[in-house]
Amino acid sequence: MSGSISSENIGSRKRVYVWEFPVRLTHWVNVAAITTLTVTGFMIGGPHVHSAHVEDFSMGMLRFVHLLAGYVFVASLLVRLYWAFAGNDFASWRHLFPFGRPKACSVSENLKYYLFLGGAPPFSVGHTALGGVFYFVICVVYIVMFTTGFSLHKQTAYPGFATLMGGWMWNGFAVQTVRLIHHVSMYAIIGAVIMHIYIAMYLDRAERNSLIGSIFDGYKILTGRERC
Repeated sequence: MSGSISSENIGSRKRVYVWEFPVRLTHWVNVAAITTLTVTGFMIGGPHVHSAHVEDFSMGMLRFVHLLAGYVFVASLLVRLYWAFAGNDFASWRHLFPFGRPKACSVSENLKYYLFLGGAPPFSVGHTALGGVFYFVICVVYIVMFTTGFSLHKQTAYPGFATLMGGWMWNGFAVQTVRLIHHVSMYAIIGAVIMHIYIAMYLDRAERNSLIGSIFDGYKILTGRERC
């Protein structure tokens, strides 16, 4: 992995540069894209727009914004995928997927703590063991969302990228089935976002390591209790 881990001592604690700029940038681009996709998706799925005249292109603009946000989201994830190989150890793909990662931190122990069933906070420098499982699952949901989304776009798009990304689904799925999968995937992402925010706020309070602040400036405060 490129780049060295920079740190500075603050009394008995250490301030460590964990999240590099590309990681933080793609995080906030994803936030903007998911928010835009969710709002426009709801409006497209249940339109309540009354056109004043036939030239009104309100729903067309909604579809355009939705599609544009989808392309931005795909581009952001591709940048993050690249940085999983080019970035520091905390950005590594090894921490984004549960396979092959040392089990110094137990997924089950993490889960018990988050569900208030006992145990200590994970005290992880980067992603926790359970975080690896979470990101693996959400990446699968993203793939399903992109595939079904571009499949629906293929109905009005020229053959090309949309066909490659999901247009081939028409060989085995009805349009309403694709639409339903796309819609359900949106709720799965909304649930994942809520869980992500809850866990981040909870760990920030429990570990007192500036977890929330780190996604803005990249630095976390280590207390010496970190186990992974």
